[in-house]
Amino acid sequence: MTTLAQAQAKLAEYQAAETRILEAQEVRAQSGGVDHWEKQTELALVQKGIAQWQRTVDTLSASAAGVGNFGGLSYSTANFGNSSSRFS
Repeated sequence: MTTLAQAQAKLAEYQAAETRILEAQEVRAQSGGVDHWEKQTELALVQKGIAQWQRTVDTLSASAAGVGNFGGLSYSTANFGNSSSRFS
């Protein structure tokens, strides 16, 4: 099972890769490079990985904080206190 620290490290790696790809695209766009399509494909794959790892980090963070998660949505349960009601 992946730990929160491992997921955060992977997310950081993917974000760094995205930055490198974007910086390389800027240089190639200025020089009229022919590998623009390949870089767009790489960028799409890296961005997909970022989304995946961000979801993993969010889920593990919520779990560590004691927040419930169901289908990617976080939730909390109501605590109505003791059995006596102020409405009785």
